[in-house]
Amino acid sequence: MEPNAKSGHPILGVILALLGIAVALFLTFIFGAIGGGIALLLGLIGLILGIKARKAGGRGMGAIIVGAVAIVMAILLTVSSVGAITALRDTAEKSKPGSLFAKYASKPYLGLVGIVMNMPQDEEGMQALMDELKELEAMNPVQTEAK
Repeated sequence: MEPNAKSGHPILGVILALLGIAVALFLTFIFGAIGGGIALLLGLIGLILGIKARKAGGRGMGAIIVGAVAIVMAILLTVSSVGAITALRDTAEKSKPGSLFAKYASKPYLGLVGIVMNMPQDEEGMQALMDELKELEAMNPVQTEAK
């Protein structure tokens, strides 16, 4: 007996959509829009598999729901992670010692990987960045009160 290729795969759809949620939760801040795109793609595939299964045999509602949640989470977490890194960059630009960090956070859509890729490769540049981060930390009122 040959399985019907048009029936969809609701269990695979749920698994892929759950994987999309996991990618959205864990990788969008690290990889930015790349992680969000992968999560969106996995959620979309899960949603499509659920819709195909629902049309063919009445199953697949779980894949549809989890796929939709994965898509929404991928979009929201990608936008929020890019927004958070952009806000950090803007704050660094406004503060006097923050100019180096603002330079390295010039590609917020790449997440933390974009910052790491732009970091200095030489000892002097890295030391200047560390000194700047120490100055920014000293400006933090929460840290100052705790000491």
